[in-house]
Amino acid sequence: MKTKLTHPLWTHLPAVAALVFLVVRLIMTNPPSGTVAVHFNSQGLPNGYGSAWSSFGLTIGLAVLFISISTIIDEVWAREEKKKTFNWLSLLDNVVVGFLVGTSLGYLNYLNNGAATFLFPWRIVLFITGGTALIGVLLELLRPYKSNPRLVAETDTTALEKEVEQRLKHGENFIYWQSQNPVYFSILFTVVPIIFLVIAISAWSQTPWITVLFLIIGTALMIFYGGMRTVVNREYLTVCYGMLGIRVLRIPITNIKEVKVHEFSALRDFGGMGIRFNGQMKAYFLRGSRGVKITTLNEKQYLIGSDHPDELNAVMKAFVQTKGNSVLK
Repeated sequence: MKTKLTHPLWTHLPAVAALVFLVVRLIMTNPPSGTVAVHFNSQGLPNGYGSAWSSFGLTIGLAVLFISISTIIDEVWAREEKKKTFNWLSLLDNVVVGFLVGTSLGYLNYLNNGAATFLFPWRIVLFITGGTALIGVLLELLRPYKSNPRLVAETDTTALEKEVEQRLKHGENFIYWQSQNPVYFSILFTVVPIIFLVIAISAWSQTPWITVLFLIIGTALMIFYGGMRTVVNREYLTVCYGMLGIRVLRIPITNIKEVKVHEFSALRDFGGMGIRFNGQMKAYFLRGSRGVKITTLNEKQYLIGSDHPDELNAVMKAFVQTKGNSVLK
């Protein structure tokens, strides 16, 4: 059975139309195939040369990339909607692609006219970017809302909660932990560091300082491989990142007033994943839409994302009850 898209693809038409227009213009005008100016200083004078087709190819590639990213983001947004809300992120590809196309058209005019200097084409960029953004706004307003209810299977954690309570009452040393390590996170912190290391090695003979910089960045990124771990013991709730267990949050159990399972939208409520803050609570999650919301005695709120929020909630309840704290759900 094929999965149907919730967010309609026609909301991306302005960006696609702008990209198609650029491709058609390139075919019709046929820019020079030899070496031309491809980079300019602040006065518009050439200071770098190369292939014009490489520049246009990069623009087209970036445009396709942003349309693809925007399609994925819009679909995630639509699937998390509980009611129709305006998705400002749907304008991402329209604005970026409009800007890229406008800049490329100005550059194409520069090549065809044989001008001595390249002046940034603000008028055409603003016209195309503004046009694609405005049409994108209209299409987003016309986008129908499609109900996409999430069926959540709650786990019966009564036995787990009682087991933890009994072990804690008998003074046993008990530690509970969970992890979130999605595929995208593993790829991000393996592939990207490798790219940085390859660039560092290739740049050694010409620019050693770039080699050192990229080696430092690549090594630092590798540290985060392993995702996020949430650990609960008698004394603390701790959230750590990476293979070295870099601690990003520690809350004393005695400082916790309220614990409950909480549903959220990663994009709408926090604008993404990772370590986030939306003005009400600080959140730690790498995927999903459910977690455990914690309120401390001084009314600070934290959201811990979890692949098994009912279990984490039950364990937290047991630990907090053992410490004699109050409000639990």
